[in-house]
Amino acid sequence: MDKYIGYIKPFDLKQNMAYRFISHQSLGDMFFHKTDLKAKFKLSQFTPDEIVVFSIRESSRVAGKFKGYDVELFNPELHSMTLLSIYKKL
Repeated sequence: MDKYIGYIKPFDLKQNMAYRFISHQSLGDMFFHKTDLKAKFKLSQFTPDEIVVFSIRESSRVAGKFKGYDVELFNPELHSMTLLSIYKKL
């Protein structure tokens, strides 16, 4: 399972949304729902421009689009191997 690094797209903090959007340099923007978070996280932790680590799968609603899942906040100590694997692909 590949992991990707992106950031949370800006959104209106006043709205009580059950989802967010991730922006990724080559994959583009993708949706994720609060049920797609890793168990220890809450959606309120995912604020605009927050760096995240995630996996992808094809969207069941929009053909040809990806959806983020297993979304978690970036932690340099835990995700250093993810960074290295991305760097090696460049």
